[in-house]
Amino acid sequence: VAYVEQQHAFPPSMGGSQANFARGRSFGMIEGVLGALGIRMETVPAAKWKAAMALRGKDKEASRELAQRLFPALAGQLQRKKDEGRAEALLIALYGQRKEERRDA
Repeated sequence: VAYVEQQHAFPPSMGGSQANFARGRSFGMIEGVLGALGIRMETVPAAKWKAAMALRGKDKEASRELAQRLFPALAGQLQRKKDEGRAEALLIALYGQRKEERRDA
């Protein structure tokens, strides 16, 4: 199973049209690849995984710092501010792993 952050549309007044198209295209590509590989995909709202990781209301820097603590072997790949997406992907994966473990128990 792959856990993927649930996407939402931004209003056109916020430059949403182009961003929405790009995000939707990327999401569709991820969905297609996982489907072709026979991997089940679970979407999770950002608010849900962030609450589970005690990150609700915190910025992306907090996500990066938490990922560095939880994944010390990968801390070198999470040093830059622009590594926040990689950090959040790791945290979503950890959220999914914990959810699957509870499901199996």
